[in-house]
Amino acid sequence: MSMTNKHSKRRRTTNEATSGISNLIKSCGIGLLFGIGSAFILSLIASIICIGRKDPASLTPYFSLVILGISAFIGGAVSSKLCKTSSILSALITGGAEMVIFYLLSFILPSIETASKGFIISTVIRGIVLILSALGGSLGERKISHKTRKKRR
Repeated sequence: MSMTNKHSKRRRTTNEATSGISNLIKSCGIGLLFGIGSAFILSLIASIICIGRKDPASLTPYFSLVILGISAFIGGAVSSKLCKTSSILSALITGGAEMVIFYLLSFILPSIETASKGFIISTVIRGIVLILSALGGSLGERKISHKTRKKRR
């Protein structure tokens, strides 16, 4: 078999590999910004809702979990839409980075709710964040594959 065959696999050059990695990093960064931005906006909305209640602290843990899940989902969906090489991997990296940022923030700004939870429960919550980020990534990937498909006549 000659190397000029159309069906032969060619090696990736270093420029193609570098562009794939840079595309992955760029899409993860933008997805992370969208995830953190959505968490900020949702936190503002949740604080407005909690202020109107008699006991604002009663809803805070529930809102924080919902905000964390939604922001991971949004970040994963955005990063998978932007990534051209491996969208699920970019969604997982985005969710992992978001999880690490929120985990570090929970150590820097400890609260009674965080301290009362155990390590196992905190880890399960962070795992759910990764799963929601992957679900957002699969949704973003599915939306891309449906748009690029040509309709038959």
